[in-house]
Amino acid sequence: MSAASFSVEATEPAALARSLREAHRAVRAPSFGLVFVTAALGLRGRELAPIIAAAWPGVPTIVAAGAGVVSDKGCHEDGAAAAGLLACGGAVAPLAGDPEEIGAQLRGDAAGRATSLLLFGEAGDLASSVRDDHAGRALLGGGTTGSAPTLLDAEGRATRARVVGVALRGLRAQVRVSSGARLLGTSAARVTAASGTTLLELDGSPALRVMTAATRDLDGGQQLLALVPGADPAAPLRGGCLRRIRGLDPERGGVMLCEPVAEGEPLWFVVADADVARADLDAQSRELSRSNAGAMPSFGLLISSSSRRRWLQGAPGADARIVRQRLEGTPFAGLYSSSELGPTSRGGVVHAHSAALGLYSVPS
Repeated sequence: MSAASFSVEATEPAALARSLREAHRAVRAPSFGLVFVTAALGLRGRELAPIIAAAWPGVPTIVAAGAGVVSDKGCHEDGAAAAGLLACGGAVAPLAGDPEEIGAQLRGDAAGRATSLLLFGEAGDLASSVRDDHAGRALLGGGTTGSAPTLLDAEGRATRARVVGVALRGLRAQVRVSSGARLLGTSAARVTAASGTTLLELDGSPALRVMTAATRDLDGGQQLLALVPGADPAAPLRGGCLRRIRGLDPERGGVMLCEPVAEGEPLWFVVADADVARADLDAQSRELSRSNAGAMPSFGLLISSSSRRRWLQGAPGADARIVRQRLEGTPFAGLYSSSELGPTSRGGVVHAHSAALGLYSVPS
């Protein structure tokens, strides 16, 4: 077996041990592991590290905390729980440090030849870590919640750092990002003036006035976002990137985002939509499965925004169920994140309010 997943409620770190050992017995010569924990369990990271190292000896492992955890075996959105997987195949270069150190490691010999990257940390640190051009590499990761992520090396030594990850070589990786938002208006506006993260003008008009006009028919209870669209004008959500709106600047007629958008960039205002979210993730999962035809998938990873739980009200674990149906028989794991690292048509960036899905296989 090339990968094995697990999912377990674990109010005590020791409750993980059995699930970890079962996964280890199922995978021959594992090369790396991922353990995702809820924030409640993540606060006890110092107790988790020796338990994981004992169950998965000699295996570099990432431990990352989120608002919830998912796998093909179950979903836990509340309480203390863990999910993850153990995989084999390919060469692995562990990564840990601050964003500058991660950038240097990614330029090093071992990581520099990698074809895919998995990174976890706070959103700003992730963005800084992948600031360089990583064209040709499959990027996937997520913003952690609560405690900082931890890397266990092959000797079982634990390093807690701002960013941790692994660079993988020898695995075929495909990553898609699903935004689940509905466009407002009929065309994108052009950013004609901006200051830092504040949009000042769109198409020469005050950004706040443009946003107000675009949202006049909304009922006020919906999540409003900004979208930097993908390269295809006919399908702006594909390959695009959602940005959070953190406030307004009435004095300057500005709209404040959480991340900067450059002057000259096109931009849409969009609103979160549960029906669109489900349909788009289903379509992305289906396309991912079809594009992998001819190769036996080893495992999948799902990094889903914790905000999507609010959008998909009354449907706990909706994202995980969609992926499980489309990737039937493929072990996968992931977490509910504060941000999502994935590709756009302009390269790899940190997304907001999205779901990033990766499918990994050993080339035939």
